[in-house]
Amino acid sequence: MANVEQCIEYQLRCYQADNRETGIGSLWQDQHRHVRFFEGEELLLSGTVPQLPLVDPPESPLERDVFKYRRDKSLIYGVLPIVGSGAFSKRLPKQLCAPLAFFHCTLTPCRGSHIALQPELNDLKLNWPVLLAIAAETKADEGALEAILLELPSPPWPRSQLHSIAASLSEALPAVDFTPLGSFPQLLTSKQLQQTRASASAALQCHPAAAMALIPNSPDTRGVLFELSELSAASRRRELSPPLNAIFTEEAIPSNPRPSHRPLAPTVLSAAQRQALANAASQPLSIIVGPPGTGKSHTISAIVLDHLARNESVLVASKMDQAVDVVTQKIEDLLGPHDAVVRGGRKRHMRQMTSTLDNLLSGIHSPPPSDVAARKLESQLRKRDRQLSRVEKSLKASFRREIAWGSRYATPPASMFERLYRPLAKGFHDWLLSTLDCWEEIAKYEQLLESRVQHCQLFLRQRLHERVQRLLRRRRQDLSKFLQALKARSDGKQQRLFREIDFSLLLDAFPAWLCKLSDLSDVLPSTRQLFDVAILDEASQCDIASCLPLMQRARRVVIVGDSQQLKHISFLAEDRQAAIAQECQLSESQQQLLHYRNQSIIDLCSDSARQQEQVVFLNEHFRSLPPIIRFSNSEFYRNSLSIMRHSEYPADSEIPAEEELETGLKVLHVAGQRDGNGRNATEAELIVKHVVGLFESPLSGSPEVLPSIGVVSPFREQVEYLRKQFDQHLSLEQMQSIDLLVGTAHSFQGEERDVVHLSLTLDDQAHSASFRFLESPNLLNVAITRARHLQRVYHSFQLNTLRMDSLVRRYLESAPHHRATTPKGQNFHHDEFRSAVAAALSERGHLTEVDFPIGGFHLDLLMRGHGSLLGIDLVGYPGMLMDAFQLERYRMLRRAGLHVYPLSYRSWLQSPEAAIERALSTLKAFPAAS
Repeated sequence: MANVEQCIEYQLRCYQADNRETGIGSLWQDQHRHVRFFEGEELLLSGTVPQLPLVDPPESPLERDVFKYRRDKSLIYGVLPIVGSGAFSKRLPKQLCAPLAFFHCTLTPCRGSHIALQPELNDLKLNWPVLLAIAAETKADEGALEAILLELPSPPWPRSQLHSIAASLSEALPAVDFTPLGSFPQLLTSKQLQQTRASASAALQCHPAAAMALIPNSPDTRGVLFELSELSAASRRRELSPPLNAIFTEEAIPSNPRPSHRPLAPTVLSAAQRQALANAASQPLSIIVGPPGTGKSHTISAIVLDHLARNESVLVASKMDQAVDVVTQKIEDLLGPHDAVVRGGRKRHMRQMTSTLDNLLSGIHSPPPSDVAARKLESQLRKRDRQLSRVEKSLKASFRREIAWGSRYATPPASMFERLYRPLAKGFHDWLLSTLDCWEEIAKYEQLLESRVQHCQLFLRQRLHERVQRLLRRRRQDLSKFLQALKARSDGKQQRLFREIDFSLLLDAFPAWLCKLSDLSDVLPSTRQLFDVAILDEASQCDIASCLPLMQRARRVVIVGDSQQLKHISFLAEDRQAAIAQECQLSESQQQLLHYRNQSIIDLCSDSARQQEQVVFLNEHFRSLPPIIRFSNSEFYRNSLSIMRHSEYPADSEIPAEEELETGLKVLHVAGQRDGNGRNATEAELIVKHVVGLFESPLSGSPEVLPSIGVVSPFREQVEYLRKQFDQHLSLEQMQSIDLLVGTAHSFQGEERDVVHLSLTLDDQAHSASFRFLESPNLLNVAITRARHLQRVYHSFQLNTLRMDSLVRRYLESAPHHRATTPKGQNFHHDEFRSAVAAALSERGHLTEVDFPIGGFHLDLLMRGHGSLLGIDLVGYPGMLMDAFQLERYRMLRRAGLHVYPLSYRSWLQSPEAAIERALSTLKAFPAAS
C-alpha cells in the first residue's frame, strides 16, 4: 500500500499530465478569437504608451465577444513569439507560435469614438508550460531556464533591456534563436512570421511580434506543481497540516471544541450556520454542503468575520475568480470597506494593498470607528447576549402562559364550581399576563437582534483597527519589507523578500485573504499552518491536487460545496491515470479514494470525515420561487430544503404573462428540429424573441427595473448559435443592462439570474447518446436551479418518447399548472380564531392567505397591504393552531425578509380593534423583501 508521499506524488503526476497543454502553444490555433498581430513599432511593452487605440468602434464584434465570453475566455496581449515547425511531442503543436510572455487586457473607451487595448503590464505572465516543454524537448537545463525567467522584471522593457533578456535566454535555451529580437521594437506581421517560419534555418526562432487574442481560460499550473513537490517532501518529514493528516492518515486528529461557541459575525444566523461556525473554529476538517441558493457565500463571510473577531486569520479560495469576488462583496456588505480584507490575485488586486501599506507606513489611515476600546465593546456585547437570553426565556414563558390561558378559558365551564371560580381565576391570570404582551416582546427581541448585529460590526471594526495600530508600533519593519516585495519587479526578487518576512506577524495587519486557487503561490508562501482556517468554496468543481497546497497552509479547513452539482473536468486518459497509480503503488482502495478524474476535493473530504458532526447541511433556500426549486428539492435533496421565498415577483420586475407570475416555471413544447450542426433554430428564435421583447415594453425606458437574464443550453453548439442571434438583435448596451449570460451549465455554476431560459435543443430524432448526456443529474441540477423568479424551459421532443423513469421527463412533467400557494378553502384546518381575524382584516381591505407555505411549514395567516407582507402567528386558541412558533422559526422568517406578528387569543378577546391596529402598524413598519 502506498504511503502519504506516494499518494501526493500520484496527484502531482496526474495533475501534470492533465494540464501539460495549458500554455499558449500557438496564437494561430482555431480556438482563439480575434487574433490580431500589430504592425509598425511596438509601443506597449516598451512603455511608450499605456494603451493601444484600435480601429474597432464601440460595440464592435471584439467588444461584444469580450463581454459574451467573460466566463470562458480572456483577452490577452502576447509578445515575442517563439516560432517554428517540426516533429515535437504531443506537448507542443506542430506549427508553433508561442508568445514568450503575455498580459491580461481590458478594453477602454478611446478618443474618436473608438476603443483601446489596455494590458496590465505590471502583471507579467510567462508562457511556462511551453517554455519548459521546449527545454525538455531540446535537452536544455530546465533549472537554469526557470532561474532566469524568475528574475525577469515587470515591463516596460526598453530596447536595451530586452536585448539583455534575449542574451540570457539564449544561454538557457540554446536551441532557440533569439537574434531576430535585435530589430525590436519593429514588429513582424503574421504573414511575415509565416514566411520566416518556412524559410528559417533554425528550428525555433523568437521574433519581435505582438498580437492580441481572446483565448480560453486555462489554469496557471506552475505554482501548483511546485507546491505539490514541496508537499511530497513535507510528508516524508511528517510535516503535514492537521487537515491533510485527517485525509491521508489513520491517526485521530483531535478537535478543539468550544463549550458554547458564541458567533461574533455581524448577522443573524440559522442553526445550521451557527453549527458551521462552531465547526470552523474547532474541527481540523469540516464540510458545508450548500445546495443552490442556500447562502453558501453568506455563511463563508460569517465564518471569516467570526474568526477576525477572535483575532484569528482566514484564507478563502475558489477555482473561479467570480466565486471569490462574491464572497469578497458579502464580507464588505457585513463589515463595510476595510483594509484588513485582502483580495489577492492579479496585480490589480494587489495594488490596493500596496497603496494601503504605503498610507499606513506614512501615517495616513482612517480614524478609529469608536472611542471605546474593543475589549470594552466585547464586554458590552456579552451584556447584549445576556439580554437576548433573558428575552428568549421570557418569550417562551409568555407563549406557554398564553397557551395555558387558552386551554383553560376558551371553552365553556364544565361545572357549577368552575362557573363560580373561573372569573376570579381569569382575572388573576389576566393580571399576570398584562405586564408585557408577546407581540411587544417579539418586537423587543427583533430590536435586540438588530442591535446585536450593529454592535458586532462596531466591535469587529474597532478590534481590527487596534490590531493594525499595535502592529505599526511593534513590527513596522516587517510591513516595510512586505511593501518592498509587493513592489518588486521580478518574481525571483519578490520570492526572496517573501522568505525574509514573518507572515504570521503580517497577518495581524491583514488577517483575511481571498484569492483564486491558482494564484496562491504568487500571493502567499506555502508555510505550514500559516492561517488559522482556510475555506474552499465551490469545492465540487475542484480537483484534489490543486487543493492540497491550500490545505497545508491552515490549521483547520472548511470545504464548501455540493456534490450534486458539476464536478471538475479532466482530460486525463483512464489508462494513463491507471498507469500512474500503479507506478505510485496505490492500492485498489486508495485508487478509488483518490481517483483523479472522478473524485473532487469535496468527495475526498466527505469520504475522509469520521464524524457526522463534521458535516453541516444548509437547508434554507432563498433564491428561487417554490415551483422553480421544487423538483430539485425532491429529486436531489430528498425534500430537505426549506424554501424561504415568500413573495411573488417584485413589483418592479418585468413579467410578460400572468400565468408565469403565478407559477414561476413555464415548460414549452415547440416544433423545433436539431440540425446537422447541433443547433435548434426554433428554440433559439423563441428565446431571443422573448428577451428582445423586454426592450419593447414600457419598462424598457427604465433599465434599472429590467430583470437579469440567463440563457442555458447543455450543448455548446446551441450556446454559440444563441450568442450569434443575440448579437444580431441586441446592442451591447442592452445586453449589459440585463446582465445577459449565455452559456452551458458549466458557465452557470455559481451564477443566478432573475429569469432563465433553458433550451434543451434535442428533437425526437436526436441520438440516444445526446439524451444520455441530457440525463446527467449534476448537469440538470445546475441548469434548473439558476432562476430567481422565472424559469422557461423549451423542448422539441415528445415526452412519451422518453422512458418513464427518465429524469428529464419527470422534470418536465413536474411543471405546476396551479398557484404555488394552497388555494383558499382547501387543505387547511378550520379554526374559528383564524377565521375571525381573517374576516376582520378583509373588512379593512387587506388580503389574507391562510396556511401560507414557507420554509417547510405553514403560516397561520399571511397579510398583504401597503406593498408589504406580514405573517401572523395565532397563539392560544385550542386546536391544531394553538402552539406558537419556536424562536428559531421567527429568526428563520426574519432572514427571509418576513416579519411575524404573534397574536394571542387572550388579547384578541380583550380588544379585537386594538389587535388589528397593531397588526396594521406592524405591516406598515416593515416593507416586503423581494
